[in-house]
Amino acid sequence: MIRRTVALLALAVFATVGASTSASADSLGELLDVCDGIVVVIDPGTDDRDATVRCGPDADGNGLDALVGAGHQFTFVPGIPGMVCTIDEFPQACNGAPVDAYWSYWLGTPDGWAYSSAGAGFRSVDVNVIEGWAFGDGSMPPRWNLTDLTAPPTDTHSSSDAEPEQHQTPIAAIAGIALLAVIIAMTWWRSSRSAHTRPPQSDGNDSAAQPTEEGPQ
Repeated sequence: MIRRTVALLALAVFATVGASTSASADSLGELLDVCDGIVVVIDPGTDDRDATVRCGPDADGNGLDALVGAGHQFTFVPGIPGMVCTIDEFPQACNGAPVDAYWSYWLGTPDGWAYSSAGAGFRSVDVNVIEGWAFGDGSMPPRWNLTDLTAPPTDTHSSSDAEPEQHQTPIAAIAGIALLAVIIAMTWWRSSRSAHTRPPQSDGNDSAAQPTEEGPQ
């Protein structure tokens, strides 16, 4: 923790003292060396909002966990759990993530950026890989500078507002299965009780069903 804090301060001082850096000149490898945990880069793709670079905690979760761990909030596209629509309330409101304006998910290594072939919720994080998000048409990786480097919030609990939405589908499924089990059990109980109380059925051999005796010929 001390090494990470000192390194973050050193980079911040270096950036503000006079280093003129650009997205192409910044070293992803250097950023990985600085952070002891999971690096998360967010590029809103607009001049109205600054990109963020945060060093989140080291965790064994997935890309969405890393996003929350770095102090970010997110929501899914309504009706499409797992597809991120907004990050830190951008865009506001959710635009439905069309192909020309959505949050693309990238992985960064010292060799550069690569578009992730798996969704963030299905990919385990790696301390040697940077988690990147870029808003746009998916053709450009996140743009960032060392001046974007900030420490994550000290309290990230408020950044997990999207968690109930993430777990909404499993909870609903469990509740539905439980309800179905109760309905099946009640149906079986009623049918079983009905079978024990139903009067015996005629087998066709009782006296009422016997032919009448013929009279004398």
